Amino acid sequence: MTRSPQLDPASASCLEQTRSAVMSVLLLDGLLIAVSGLLLRQRGPGITLVAPEEAYRWSHLILLILMFLGSALRLIGTARPVLDNPRYRSRWFFWSHVASALLGLMALPVGFAYAWAVRPQLSAVGPFWAVALVLGLLALPRLDEILGFDRPMPSRLPASPEDAEDTDPSRTSSPSHS
Repeated sequence: MTRSPQLDPASASCLEQTRSAVMSVLLLDGLLIAVSGLLLRQRGPGITLVAPEEAYRWSHLILLILMFLGSALRLIGTARPVLDNPRYRSRWFFWSHVASALLGLMALPVGFAYAWAVRPQLSAVGPFWAVALVLGLLALPRLDEILGFDRPMPSRLPASPEDAEDTDPSRTSSPSHS
């Protein structure tokens, strides 16, 4: 990726790292989809101790919860007021995108368990695969999410709260003697 002239180096680096991490999760999505598809292809009718209708309801409820949490986490974590503090912008930006993609990834084992135990067909596991991919694709960060802040993020994250001083050079604090 080429760096945008509109981004400071720390923001460009954060954007690149976030994209790379989300792409890694998407790659894992694809691998798990392929493996589960191969395993389910060989599977006969499922056997479960739970009624198929009950298993359907619970698995799809979990799917809806994962969809909601993944979307909400990404939207809340990348809101302008949340990202306004330059000290925490990198962490919030990175983890809100990656965690959203990871929540999508969690849909895959739920769908595989449902299909394995109840109905090993593409129509049964397809919605789970779709949610994993859609949440992963939506989690890919966009340039406009990190543009336009008054103060750039620091080039390194503070190691401890004591190290986390205000990064705005216009706010120089002079020691006061009382």
